[in-house]
Amino acid sequence: MTKDKVIIYTGEHCGACQMAKDYLKDKGIDYQEIDLTKEENDAYLKKITSLDGHLALPIIEIGKKMIIGFNKRELDDALK
Repeated sequence: MTKDKVIIYTGEHCGACQMAKDYLKDKGIDYQEIDLTKEENDAYLKKITSLDGHLALPIIEIGKKMIIGFNKRELDDALK
């Protein structure tokens, strides 16, 4: 599995975010979670929305790769 740092950007009450976190946990992948709905994370929100002008969650950052949404195949490929 990946040696890159894994960060998952989430939002409150986001079902896809919870599925992604559960998937990473089931695979034994450590990750840092940043909840973009919390005011103290506004700087991260600005960083993420500047990527393509809109926001869809979750956003999973693995090293330099960004995965928008919960896509098992894309996530598995990035974790190799």
